[in-house]
Amino acid sequence: MVHHGGNNSFTECLHAGVPALVLPFSSDQFAIAHDAERAAAGRCLDPNTLTPAAAGHAVAALLADRAHGTAALGVRLRPHGPARAASALLRCMPSRR
Repeated sequence: MVHHGGNNSFTECLHAGVPALVLPFSSDQFAIAHDAERAAAGRCLDPNTLTPAAAGHAVAALLADRAHGTAALGVRLRPHGPARAASALLRCMPSRR
């Protein structure tokens, strides 16, 4: 998926196991683009200097790369989703007696 780095777009990519080409323009989009690269969930490019050919090459590389492939992302990231977060929250909350 090609997007600007919005939180909803990024989390939708993670949930679907789809690699992202992130083209940030402002604010938290730069941090989200960094997170996508750090998590091996996508690649960030500068939208101000991007050419159509470079975008095509980047998308092709994301789809061909096993570390960024949709199957690899799904296997690697889904276990770290909402169920894990809910379990962690429940462990942190004081028990009700």
